[in-house]
Amino acid sequence: MEVVEVYSFNNGLEAIRSHHKKELTEIVNAIRAVNSAKMRTKISKEKTMKGTKLFSPIALNKAILDNGLYKKGWKKPKIALDDSQSFIEADGVKNNVGLEVQFGKYAFLGWDIFGKMPIFAKNKDYKVGIEVVASKPLQVEMSTGVGSFTHIVNILKKRGVSNVDIPILILGISQHKNIDERIYEELGLK
Repeated sequence: MEVVEVYSFNNGLEAIRSHHKKELTEIVNAIRAVNSAKMRTKISKEKTMKGTKLFSPIALNKAILDNGLYKKGWKKPKIALDDSQSFIEADGVKNNVGLEVQFGKYAFLGWDIFGKMPIFAKNKDYKVGIEVVASKPLQVEMSTGVGSFTHIVNILKKRGVSNVDIPILILGISQHKNIDERIYEELGLK
């Protein structure tokens, strides 16, 4: 897999490139290590694509997180919400960089950025966040309703920055074979 799109929300790219290049490099390397050919493990039951082999969100998350980042010291932070064992959990944190790898429905992209990340920042777990999402070419080869880079970027542009927002970098990924080196230059990784 490759990073094919980048969006800086609330100066996320600048903050991460300046202060968290090591963590960004680990995330990008974990994405690039994913063999996209092995990620088509979900057989669609949807009427319009019944029987089609689709990219599996579970397989993608496992490849990026379990097989990549957790082996590099990334942890899954939790915050208790009350005394009844209710909590929220994030995909990863390392050196104050929060991470969400989101291949779920549209609403979960907003929850990650507008809900979870500010809560973890208030709890002093995060200073910046990185959200990994499907770009359009990947999204169209997944189940319907999966959120996309374009969708969350348009929401962020319409909403604007709030006083509770932390700097966030959105990375759109896809199975592209032609690497656009300008993306990696923009990330400061070339």
